[in-house]
Amino acid sequence: MKSFYVQVILILSLIFSLQFAYGQKGSVRIFCEVSGSKIFLDDELKGTDISSIDSVVAGSHYLKVTKDEIIIYGELIQVNSGQVTTILVKDTKELQDKLVAFKPEVVQQYKERN
Repeated sequence: MKSFYVQVILILSLIFSLQFAYGQKGSVRIFCEVSGSKIFLDDELKGTDISSIDSVVAGSHYLKVTKDEIIIYGELIQVNSGQVTTILVKDTKELQDKLVAFKPEVVQQYKERN
């Protein structure tokens, strides 16, 4: 009978430790200055113009932000249990140049004006 209780205790402790190990989650907060951006976490589309992703399993993840199919942000991020990881994607001149360079019709219009 004693060995039965020991087995039950071992099984319960294993279940709780697995639940604790896999249940650790955090959040990602995204501040993106480029409207119409698509947000991907580990190559899974999470939405367009979203500001947060909740219940993210703690650990390393690949965060990608695209605008018109052009990657404007792509980095490995670290999500910690019970914490918020904050990401800022700024709308810089370099980013605008990159977006325009991939749109031949915009480049042509610019050249025609100058």
